[in-house]
Amino acid sequence: MSNVLIGIIGVILFIGLALAGALFLGPRFQEASNNAKAAAVVQSMDQFTKAVNMYQTMEGTPMPAVGAASVFTLANKGYLKSVIVSPFNGAVFSINDATGNGGPDPADHVETNLGDVDNTVAKSVCEAIERQAGGTGTLQSVTDWGYRMKNSHRTGCFLYTLPSPAQYRAYSPI
Repeated sequence: MSNVLIGIIGVILFIGLALAGALFLGPRFQEASNNAKAAAVVQSMDQFTKAVNMYQTMEGTPMPAVGAASVFTLANKGYLKSVIVSPFNGAVFSINDATGNGGPDPADHVETNLGDVDNTVAKSVCEAIERQAGGTGTLQSVTDWGYRMKNSHRTGCFLYTLPSPAQYRAYSPI
């Protein structure tokens, strides 16, 4: 009889500890997951910007800011082994000029869309990118993309409010 009571007490303790662990460690585990996703996005953007720099050095000409098509240009010319996409959501990286547009102007930065304003995971990953890049983790809401790029010479992330719905955008200067 005492073995049964000890077994029941053991099961109750096990369930109680499991619930306590889930409640206590849950947010920390989610934060660690978001930090890992942010690090993967930053690393991919860094690899992409290095490919652009190698293109500019080897070709002797600035990389044109042709948006997402630039990814395929770099892969086709052998500067990337394959097309790099965001490890967070599979979005293709794009190369844009200082005003945030693709076109014949020289490339200024690499960017990717992490998700729209309703995506809480995208927001958390964006905040983690800001912290990892030396910022406070507080996201700026920006409508003038060019202004943002002219005043930031580091990798980062922000809420781009001009499109509808607004988007969390990660970027890295070239």
